[in-house]
Order: sequence, then C-alpha cells, then structure tokens
Amino acid sequence: PLLICSRFDSMICFGLPDQQSRAEIAAQYAKHLTKSELVQFSLATEEMAGRDIRDICMQAERHWASKFIRGQIPKDEKGEPPLPPIDEYVACAEQRRKSLPDRTRPAASRSGPPLKLA
Repeated sequence: PLLICSRFDSMICFGLPDQQSRAEIAAQYAKHLTKSELVQFSLATEEMAGRDIRDICMQAERHWASKFIRGQIPKDEKGEPPLPPIDEYVACAEQRRKSLPDRTRPAASRSGPPLKLA
C-alpha cells in the first residue's frame, strides 16, 4: 500500500490496484497495446502499484529504443521505429518483480520489530 505523508497530520493509504485498474494504468502509458495485451500485462503486474506499472512501461520503452539504436530492431514498412511489443513489457515486469519486497508476508515480519519513539 502506498502511504503519502506531507505537512498535514493525515495519512492516506492506497491499496494496490486490481487487475482492471492495472490494465487501465498501463493503457495510459502503452497506448498501442491491444485490450488482450493489456490483460496479459495486468496479469504480469499483479501485486504491483501504479508507480511500478509506470516505471515498467518507461523501462520497456527505453530498452526497446536502445535495441533500435543499436540496430537490433528493423524499421517498420513506413520507415519508422516500431513500438515495443507486449513481450518487452512482460519481460520488464518480471525484472521489476525480482526487485520488489515480498508483499505476501505481513508488513511487521518484513520490517522487523517496531521502532520505539521517545
């Protein structure tokens, strides 16, 4: 869950997005993906936050652009660089998952004993 803190005394917690919300978030960043590809992507990003999804989309596009610059990706029939395929997004999601904390355990067991404040 996301926790936003500011100079106000209130804290607002946001839960993780469901599958449909993850697909809608991805659609904002990867506009060229079809509905079925967005469903596939949303399944690959289960237990990830909206920021994770945004970062995955950006990483997939940077990685794809790097491949294009190195000449590993040919131009399309119009002579333009093709857009990244769903496989690129899924691969980046799998990489991202390896760097995320295990969200299946309770938070207290992940973070150790609670801090004592004076």
